[in-house]
Amino acid sequence: MEDTATELAEILVMRGCVYDLLRRLFLLGPEEHIISDFFVLATAYREIDEAACYSWERRFSSQLQIMRLTAIKTVSRQLKPEFTRLFIGPRQVPAPPYESCYRSPERVLLQASALEVREQYRNAGLAVKRLNREPDDHIGLELEFMYYLNHQASAALMTQTGPALLAALERQENFLARHLGRWTTAFCDDIAANTRQEFYCCLAEFLNGFIMTDCVQLKQMLQNAKKIKEGNL
Repeated sequence: MEDTATELAEILVMRGCVYDLLRRLFLLGPEEHIISDFFVLATAYREIDEAACYSWERRFSSQLQIMRLTAIKTVSRQLKPEFTRLFIGPRQVPAPPYESCYRSPERVLLQASALEVREQYRNAGLAVKRLNREPDDHIGLELEFMYYLNHQASAALMTQTGPALLAALERQENFLARHLGRWTTAFCDDIAANTRQEFYCCLAEFLNGFIMTDCVQLKQMLQNAKKIKEGNL
């Protein structure tokens, strides 16, 4: 059981790093400290056997390695206008970062899916800071929710609390199946179709690949968590 727990702990750490980076990027934009942390992620991927990485990981990592040749301040300045154009406006937004836009025929905000997301947050004891001013189904907030639940799972594994570990993983699986995993592909397609900046093309592929892979990975993680619970760690 110790090997299973160790493997699960390592996966939770890596997932936490990626969810953290992605949620900060979409909530705050390509600030210098965020770009710097993405460069650290690229270094981590370089230390992994290339055969063990997915193609979307390799391409994003390679793009980040190229960007490292330029000063972080310059990279941030180059990426910010495109981030604003793609996700904020002021004109028509090519890739609206809200679940409702992809799950309603009219592509409008604050539909049933946004209220369902709010309920998921509330059930976990959370609420959006800018409630009723920032839609709950913003991609950054949904990624942040997954980051929070992943942290809960890590804490439960560390304290050997089997039921809490299972609950945190089940919540993640449910949220991916009912929300984040249902619109990420369409969102990433919009990014890729509406940008010429290689960073955002690679980001779209990376985000979609990570979420789709995580949907599958969580099933195995749940099986391992059940083994750990049955064996009392």
